[in-house]
Amino acid sequence: MKNIYPSLFLISILILSCKNQSRQDSNSRELNCIEAIIQKDNGLGQTRNLACKRQSLSKTIQEYISALEKLDFQDCPDDFTTAFQLHLKAWEAILPLTDEHPEMRGEMHQLFNILGDRENGEVFKAKVNDIWTTWSEVEKAME
Repeated sequence: MKNIYPSLFLISILILSCKNQSRQDSNSRELNCIEAIIQKDNGLGQTRNLACKRQSLSKTIQEYISALEKLDFQDCPDDFTTAFQLHLKAWEAILPLTDEHPEMRGEMHQLFNILGDRENGEVFKAKVNDIWTTWSEVEKAME
């Protein structure tokens, strides 16, 4: 019986080591997923900001949302995925207001400033604020 204890000890260490490796692999997958999503969002965001120079703001935002909805969040942590989905909903919530101005063209942030100064500007500013607030939640979930 005395010989079994060293074997049990060794087996225990191996099991703990495997669990630790599994946790590290999971953390690595989560970090890689977050990095991939943010990198893709950065590129799509740059495109979005300029695309409304040639097409409506609403169409630009819809294309941005559609592209992000196609991304694979499977390996991302739940809190990041939830925060990002809420961010997309904030973008969707601004569409009824941008739909009212299909003729406007220009860089997105400039258009946001113009729309914020127009009639119903406070409502528009509140929707833009929701976009930035939800983005802040995405950034928190990245930590």
